Amino acid sequence: MTQPNISPPKRGFTPAWVENKAPLPDSGHIEITDPKSAIRLRCYASGKKVWVGYIRSRSRNGSGRSHPKAKVLGAAIGQQALTVSEARQKHDELLGLAKSVEQSTVRRTVSDLYLEYSPQAKWSDGARKSSDSIYNKWLKDSDLGKLALVDVTTPDVWRFLKDMSSAGIRTHHNKAKSILNKMFKYAISAGYCKHNPTRELSLDDLNIVIESRDRALDINDLDEFDESTPELIEFWQKVEQSGGRDYINIGYKILLSIGCRPSELLGARWAEFSLDGDGYPTGRWVIPASRIKSENKAMGQGRKGKDCVVILSDLTLQLLGRLQKITGSGEWLFPLRSGEGPVDHNEFSHTLAAKFKTVTRAGVTKKEGIAVFGMPSFTPHDLRRSLRTYLSVPELGVAPHVAEAVLGHQVKFSATHKVYDRYSLMQERGEALQAFGHYLAGKGLDGGAA
Repeated sequence: MTQPNISPPKRGFTPAWVENKAPLPDSGHIEITDPKSAIRLRCYASGKKVWVGYIRSRSRNGSGRSHPKAKVLGAAIGQQALTVSEARQKHDELLGLAKSVEQSTVRRTVSDLYLEYSPQAKWSDGARKSSDSIYNKWLKDSDLGKLALVDVTTPDVWRFLKDMSSAGIRTHHNKAKSILNKMFKYAISAGYCKHNPTRELSLDDLNIVIESRDRALDINDLDEFDESTPELIEFWQKVEQSGGRDYINIGYKILLSIGCRPSELLGARWAEFSLDGDGYPTGRWVIPASRIKSENKAMGQGRKGKDCVVILSDLTLQLLGRLQKITGSGEWLFPLRSGEGPVDHNEFSHTLAAKFKTVTRAGVTKKEGIAVFGMPSFTPHDLRRSLRTYLSVPELGVAPHVAEAVLGHQVKFSATHKVYDRYSLMQERGEALQAFGHYLAGKGLDGGAA
């Protein structure tokens, strides 16, 4: 853009000068500054004329520096053109808005932003507890949490995540980064800041390698040369004899028979199940959308705020019938001792970890659970992985995309698949779980008392 030596009227732009005397360049465009205000008249070689204003905008590269950015206010000539006074007024409003954003961001810290954003975030109950835990333990009193939004840069976020890494907290990095990313997107939409410092940050920048788990209860019953008892059978036969609360041990079996996430089952109410006249479950479990992880929604489960319907197998109904005799008089499947709410969303994990605690006896150190179950330690989520592994057994006849749908995973056949295919596979998911129950029955396992 070239700026020739142009002298507009000393008293400022006038309508006649703008329309008839403002010069046009031979090519491209030129900008002429109004002596009476900060607006500019941009004139194009084509004859087009528009009003332009400049405001200070913070850099998106995380440096925190600001630079002038042009904003087109409107046309200067034509039927819908702004008059000179209208253009000046619109520019003043634009500058006032920019100034108010700068002032508001000074008062808001990252911790303040979390407290404002979290109540309206569309998180499941488990995700909300996890997010609040990260905030209370790490963000609230950290250097990042105390920074004003306008001062936060990408290196600040990098140092925050690096501190978590130094403390040995590895599995929360993706979660913490995801929360911060959503927070700053919200802040930009609300006008609190103008850049997202997490946008170009990846865990690779921190040299963090999170190993994915691949533990599943083995299926060596398919190996004619392996004569050991399959881990799944060992687990099923011994979990209720491993000590602890009966209803939690039954819960592990229900978890394996359905394949849901532990937090979804632990937060369940009896009212979510279809019951017969005597109060026993009969076939369906409706999980509220608020407790469903977002990826389930891709398979039509919980989509657009809709609930997820799980078809229960005969095996699961047996287990729920036993559980109902223990906790059915209250609201929750897995209640606190007071009955005023469900147990913590990590109860399955904590209880199972305690079964595999390390003990020393007669000078020998070992994990106690190995002696109880006769197998290496595993987590509640590994039971979910075990179900998915068993659904691949050929004799069950479950199609891979149906097996993935049982877990709420999305299978992308094309870029537009999820847009056009809205079928939920509800019937097929129920048949898959029923096939798994029949498979266990063939091994002499059922939902009765061990």
